[in-house]
Amino acid sequence: WTGPGRVVIDDVWARPDPEARAVLEGIDLEVAPGARVAILGPSGAGKSTLGELLLGLVPLERGRIEVDGVPLAELSEEAKRSHLGFVDQHPELLSGTVGDSLRMAEPQASDMQLRAALDAVELGDIGLDRQVGERGSALSGGEVRRVALARSLLRQPALLILDEPTAGLDADQAANVLDTCLRAAGNASIILFTHRDDEAKKFDLRFELQGGRLRPIA
Repeated sequence: WTGPGRVVIDDVWARPDPEARAVLEGIDLEVAPGARVAILGPSGAGKSTLGELLLGLVPLERGRIEVDGVPLAELSEEAKRSHLGFVDQHPELLSGTVGDSLRMAEPQASDMQLRAALDAVELGDIGLDRQVGERGSALSGGEVRRVALARSLLRQPALLILDEPTAGLDADQAANVLDTCLRAAGNASIILFTHRDDEAKKFDLRFELQGGRLRPIA
């Protein structure tokens, strides 16, 4: 099941540590189908927590999150996997071949489908039989992120969540990886979490997350 990728975040509070203050305090955001939204903030601002909430990995303290009109809590795990794509700064690749890592997302995918996914992220010359090494050690940092992106796109998700996908890359690699993400995602809605202002400027809608609250950037 996939839909147009509309996301509604309404008065969301989150407190991953019950003994600490809330990391997110009354977050409101609506992402229209196909929108490209950047959320800018320093380390520790709560960007990863909000990303984990969107993936259903941590519980809400208060508020609601809906994807295409369906409460996130009511989506099955299979629906989440098919509906939501995710690339972060530490993507995990299987020790084995590039094809093995891609099939983590779509075990029944044909070689043609896998090659098409690699072509979409400009890795068409890497080959499905290329060994990736332990945790992707035989690939460059940029190649690892692109393989992870190709894997996420195999299911054609309605919403692609990018959590600091260029962290640790040099400026040229970072720009190439992010530009590839934007091109390859097609009509998917995109939410980028980043601490880099130059990356946020590539997005139509920009917000700053600080002190647990979200405010628009003009």
